Amino acid sequence: MGTVYDGGRMLNLYRQLTDYPVFAHEGSIIPLDVADLPGNGGPNPNGYELIVVVGKDGRFCIVEDSRDDPVNAELGEEAYEERQIPITWTQAEGWLRIGPVTSDAGDGGSDYLKRYWKIRFLSCRGVELKDITIADFEAEAGMNRSLAGGCTVIVSNVPLSKQLVIQIGQNPQLDVLDIIEPIRSIINGLQCQFDIKDKLYECIEEDGLSIAARTSRLLAVGVDAEIAGPIFELLLADSRLQCEPQFQPCESKL
Repeated sequence: MGTVYDGGRMLNLYRQLTDYPVFAHEGSIIPLDVADLPGNGGPNPNGYELIVVVGKDGRFCIVEDSRDDPVNAELGEEAYEERQIPITWTQAEGWLRIGPVTSDAGDGGSDYLKRYWKIRFLSCRGVELKDITIADFEAEAGMNRSLAGGCTVIVSNVPLSKQLVIQIGQNPQLDVLDIIEPIRSIINGLQCQFDIKDKLYECIEEDGLSIAARTSRLLAVGVDAEIAGPIFELLLADSRLQCEPQFQPCESKL
């Protein structure tokens, strides 16, 4: 989902058995194998999925062993070469730079080595793809947006010897995400009496109530922490929510 939490505090987290939380601070760059089912033996991927969390500058370096290339699988030590793929995110410019690769045997950038890149900018649907550049090379590229929050840029067949630069606009920020629908889903799934669910719905869905007012109403319902806890987690996750129009108190409620 890409929920945004304020830092500097302790949290109780609530998840279903099929889910678990993974935290990443601003400026994080998390590389994954793009394949849904990676191959046996840990070969070098044909492509990478990068999860990028905007907000601060970030840096990561992917290290590959050339002996793990499919074409070198039978060559053993003769094929050894350590390759480094630098990745940097510059917050002020809104630029993500990937490569060019370096290695202990030289530039390590043979043009026959290509990678597919899938870059997910988490909880960042409002950005626009400004530019994609690869020096002296043309590659297929595209962008799509996720209803769950975030956008994805895909660039195919990029030689490791080239630097890929993706620009999404200056100083992008994490979205202030809608919490009403996720909380409604939580309430729907609760194993409790319907009159309690109705009271919880009233606390969340009425317009013109501040975060503080909704919190006070939830406390007054008097349910166990296992029921109210998941709602409090989302309601109090991001302090920027209190500036959203639906959480601005109406004059009649002041």
